Amino acid sequence: MPLRTVLCSACKRDLVTQDVPCYSSRRDILRSGWIPSDSDVFQIEHAIAECSSDLARYDTEIETLEGMLEELRSKKDETQRYLEQRRSLLSPIRKMPNEILGEIFAASCSDNGLLITTVPHAKISAPTFALSHVCFLWREIIISTPSLWARMSVDFVHPREEQTRSLVELYLTRSRPAPLTCKIEALDSDELKYFGVIPPRAGIQKSCIRTFEFFCLERNRWQNIHLNLHSTFFNILNRMIATAPLLETFGIKWEHRPRAYEDHTDGFLRSIVQNSPLLHNLVLSNFHDRFARGIPLNHHQVTSLCIVGVRHENELGVVDIFRLFTHLEHLEIGLDRALYLPHSEINAKVPHPQCHSSILKTLVIKIRSIKSFDRALHWSYRLFVP
Repeated sequence: MPLRTVLCSACKRDLVTQDVPCYSSRRDILRSGWIPSDSDVFQIEHAIAECSSDLARYDTEIETLEGMLEELRSKKDETQRYLEQRRSLLSPIRKMPNEILGEIFAASCSDNGLLITTVPHAKISAPTFALSHVCFLWREIIISTPSLWARMSVDFVHPREEQTRSLVELYLTRSRPAPLTCKIEALDSDELKYFGVIPPRAGIQKSCIRTFEFFCLERNRWQNIHLNLHSTFFNILNRMIATAPLLETFGIKWEHRPRAYEDHTDGFLRSIVQNSPLLHNLVLSNFHDRFARGIPLNHHQVTSLCIVGVRHENELGVVDIFRLFTHLEHLEIGLDRALYLPHSEINAKVPHPQCHSSILKTLVIKIRSIKSFDRALHWSYRLFVP
């Protein structure tokens, strides 16, 4: 008995195929052990041929219907996109002036337009880049505002070094000619293991050094820079940095390991301090007084000085801060645990001069332990301010 399947109720189009017996009857025959006769074989072969023909017709109709469904879905998606575009024309943000949008973008990227960290977890956040891919208008505004690309905090020794390199180069290129505000870190895995921060990670690769060299090429745009680097990078700085005409704030952090002050930071810091006419804010972390004795800093423009983690037991007695920085108005001292060197390395003949200042406005001394408090008290006795 023929089986009719309606394909279109409007045009009465249908598909006619042979009906098949119910499952229970087919199952009974299969289980019965029945052996077909010659005439039965002919009928079975005829049924097989008809079923094969019906299957081919089903496949043809299914392919046709699936094509129609795909076309309907495609047209539906296009209509949906058109609907969303029409609705977006009525969005209130389209009425907002570009200047206001620029201020909103600046606030969104005020901390860092690019943030790449490894400690405690590897993370890449690029809000400026993300905002530039929202729509054509936003992209035009963001790309035409270099300052949105000029703030970044980057750990160059990141597991995804290729992505790090491409993002840093993109931001440095699109930020031109805006002044740069950057915090750059690049420490190898041995240093981190020594300080017990995180498990070992990728060390300093050539690609990291190339990226850092690209960063140094923009030295004429450095304005607020903080560096926490392995000594390898200071060789690059000594070679590439002669002057930083826009530099206002400069921070440098020595390696945590003992005797880190014997690296090559001395020549670089001397060059930065002496060849940055606008420099007024200086931050020295993990500071060692032997470094200061070897580098006779004398810079009249510095008005704000922060020394964090002075670690030598002779620390500030060997440095007459107000003699080195004659216009110092703000001073912050952070006393960390003392690093006691062998007696043979301590110059007992170094005097502990009194520090005098007539223009100091603020003084902050931060301590982390009772021993640090005793050291702070001892040092304060030698300070004379208005």
